[in-house]
Amino acid sequence: MISVKVLGCKSGASAPIRVIIDASVWGSLVLLLAAVGSPTIVQAADSDSKPTAPVSAQPTEPANTAPAVSSNGSKNDSDAGEMPASRFRKAIALAKKGDWQPAEKALEALLPLMPKDAQVHAWLGYVYLQDNQPQSAIKELSEAIGLVPALVDAHNNLGNAYLQTGDVDKAIEQYLEAVNCNSRSFQALYNLGNAYAKNERWSDAVAQYTRAVAIDKTSAPAHNNLGVAYTHLDNIPKALVEYSAAVDLAPKEPVYLSNFGLALKDARQDVPAMEKLKRSLDLGANSDEVHEALGDLYARNGSPKSALHEYQIVADHDSKNASVHRAMGSVYLRDKDLDRAIVEENLAVNLQPESVDAWLDLGWMYAQKGDYKQAIEKLTEGVKRDSHSLIGLSNLAIAYWHDNHHQQAAETWLKLLDVNPADVDARRSLAAYYAGQADFAKAEDQLTRAIKTKPADAQLRNALGIVMEQSGKLDLAIGQFNKAIELDPNLAEAYNNLGVTFEKKQDFTQAVANYKRALTKDPHLEDARQNLDRFTTEKPQ
Repeated sequence: MISVKVLGCKSGASAPIRVIIDASVWGSLVLLLAAVGSPTIVQAADSDSKPTAPVSAQPTEPANTAPAVSSNGSKNDSDAGEMPASRFRKAIALAKKGDWQPAEKALEALLPLMPKDAQVHAWLGYVYLQDNQPQSAIKELSEAIGLVPALVDAHNNLGNAYLQTGDVDKAIEQYLEAVNCNSRSFQALYNLGNAYAKNERWSDAVAQYTRAVAIDKTSAPAHNNLGVAYTHLDNIPKALVEYSAAVDLAPKEPVYLSNFGLALKDARQDVPAMEKLKRSLDLGANSDEVHEALGDLYARNGSPKSALHEYQIVADHDSKNASVHRAMGSVYLRDKDLDRAIVEENLAVNLQPESVDAWLDLGWMYAQKGDYKQAIEKLTEGVKRDSHSLIGLSNLAIAYWHDNHHQQAAETWLKLLDVNPADVDARRSLAAYYAGQADFAKAEDQLTRAIKTKPADAQLRNALGIVMEQSGKLDLAIGQFNKAIELDPNLAEAYNNLGVTFEKKQDFTQAVANYKRALTKDPHLEDARQNLDRFTTEKPQ
């Protein structure tokens, strides 16, 4: 809505009306922004935009490689009782059956008889590893490598032992040694990829998984983990190829299906994404992440009830899941249930008080409700956590303005311009504030800077013309209005303002001509009609 302000004129003539308003009301921004409409608070984040990690956040745990049996057995056979070589073979048989403790006892008993046999140390280290004794495994595997440095399996399993203790860097060293000993070792390459993934070295992980898959194209875990690595690198097309291969090889593995479904969701292939995610749930996938992803898909495809159903499943299972409350709030907001949206967003900020987006969205919701004091409070919390948030600063300034704290609004716009000097809307708004304070020099400066950023913006030219006309720079104002018309020949407000300025110069012929042009462009522009009507009922003095 355009308000009016009376201009001074010669005695005996009614005041012409120009498209400008007093800055004491919120609508002043509407006008000085050249009738582009009231600035709208922008929501910080849509629930669909939140990042979703693959269901299997960490790649599949590495499998241990059983050391190869020495072909010539032991040289330390004893004449008394069973020979060590025979006992060694029996110990290996126990290990291969998974009887870890009997195998462990048998191998420990052999150590005094075969202290320099690398295979005995390697197998005992392997058994310790399978029995969750990583420190004992490290000791025996290191002993084996000291005796025979080229034992690929010992290096691989020593890497696994270090991985169990959390020493990923030492694990990587051992996997690299294993690969150096045998560049075709699938298990060493695969485990090396897993270790890189644990360190979030995703490009390195891709390189090793790719080598592993080239050796064994039938490994579903390797394809899946390669897909996970590509997902973290935001290469969704390649991730889809690998997840698809994993699902083809193991169609009943829920992790592969859920990862595939999530990647399809990221690729906006919503129908197949839903199908894969539903199948993964049927097969026992991690239900919370999959239900939340399904909720996102339903919300994105205009099914709010189904979306809320999926989100509620997650909320019932995990009441501390902040992201699902934010997602529910977003659905309620789209369904125009602002009160319930605010309830959910409040739950989210209480659960995750460091979430900048949650605070900014909550402030935006209160602003939409017209509760600007609450909006200011919540937006301030968001800006405290991210003083460079453009959306947060912009919305906070607008909320201050709506709440009649114009000076705080101006100060906030200035902070916004410190972060982003090219923000044209902030400069428009500051210009409106300064014009309302009759500080036309500052208003003109802000609009001039804005025009340097957007020289083809007709509305900015119109606004600058208004400020110049107010400050008595009539010829310069006419130049800006003409430039606005040149950029947008249908901008009726510029013709009307041009008429007001000519009338102020007492060039009534040009004034009438421009009022008529304004009405030709917009027959409903009441300001121009009132200005023109005065010339049919009275003659300006």
